[in-house]
Amino acid sequence: MMRVFALTRITVFILLISFSAATSWAARSPLNPLMESGESYAITYTAVADLEDGSYVLLQYLFSNAGWGDGKGLCRAMVVPVGQKGLNAAEKVSRDGWAYDPKTETLRVGDCRLQYQSGTTLFLVKADKLEVALSINAGFESIKPPNNHIKADDAFWEFEILIPSATFVGSVSTPSYSKENVKGHVYLDRTRSTALLPDVASRWVRFKGFYGKTPFMMQIRYKPDRSFGEAWMYSKDALLTKLPEGGFSITENSKQVGVALKGAPHFGDIQTTSLIHRYKPTAAYGVMGALAKPWVGDPTILTYRASFVGKDGVEVRGILEDSKIRDE
Repeated sequence: MMRVFALTRITVFILLISFSAATSWAARSPLNPLMESGESYAITYTAVADLEDGSYVLLQYLFSNAGWGDGKGLCRAMVVPVGQKGLNAAEKVSRDGWAYDPKTETLRVGDCRLQYQSGTTLFLVKADKLEVALSINAGFESIKPPNNHIKADDAFWEFEILIPSATFVGSVSTPSYSKENVKGHVYLDRTRSTALLPDVASRWVRFKGFYGKTPFMMQIRYKPDRSFGEAWMYSKDALLTKLPEGGFSITENSKQVGVALKGAPHFGDIQTTSLIHRYKPTAAYGVMGALAKPWVGDPTILTYRASFVGKDGVEVRGILEDSKIRDE
C-alpha cells in the first residue's frame, strides 16, 4: 500500500510545486539536479509562459525518489490554447533515462532538454502528442525571496527564481493547436524539497505581471494552519520588497480573485479577468487521487489571466495562480 501512495504522489507532486534552491546547492550549476537520498526528496524546474496570442504554456521537470527506485525523472507540458481546453502530456524515465552534461550545460530527460548556451536558455519538451520549444532570451539569475527555505519538522522546502521574466521565441505543436514563431514572456524557477505540501502551505497566491511598463511578480503564502506566512514583490527596478500582512488584501468569489496592494513600490489592484485552467489532481486521478490526500492534501489549482492597475493608471498584464493545498 505504501508503494501505491508513493507512485501516486510522484504524479501529483509535479502539478503543485513551483519555485527553488538553497545556498550550497545553488552555488553549483543550476541545471545539476544533485539527487540526494530519502524517499520524499524531489527537485522541480517549472517554466510558465504567457504567449502574445493569449495562449498559456507550462513546462516542468521533476526528479524524485518516490516509489520504486531512486532518481526517477519526469518531463511534462501543459498547453492551453486561447479559448480551448488545456492539454497535458508527460514522459517518465528511470534514473538511466536522464542526464546532466556540464560541458554543454544541458539537462536531458528522455527526449526533453533544458539547456543554457551563450546567453540563451532553451526549454524543449516532447511528450506524447505535445511538443513545445522555447528559446528564452536570458541566462540564469539567483533570486531568493523572503523565507525561501521553509522547515517542516525534520523536512524542508526551498526555492529559487532562475528567470523572473524574459522574452522568448518558440514553437508549439499539439493536436488542436500548432504554431511556429510564437512569442511571449516566460518565468522559470526550481524547487528542492523533502516536505509534503500540506506541511508547507495551505495556499499560495502568485501574480506574474509580464506585459507593461514595469513588469513585476508577487507571491503570498499562507501556512498549513492558514495563518499568514509571508508575502513579497519583485521587479527589476525595486528588486525584492517584503510585504507585511497588512500590505495587501485578498477578495474572491466563485469566478474571480483580487489582490489590493497597499505597499511600495506598487500601489494598486490585481484583478483576474478570465479563468485559463482549473485543475484538481485528486479528482482527476479518482481512487488513486483519494489515496494520495495524506501526502498532497486536496489541492485546487486555478490559473487566471489577470491585470494589475496601479494608482497612477499604469497597467501590467499577466498570470495569477491560486493554489489551495488544503480543504477549505
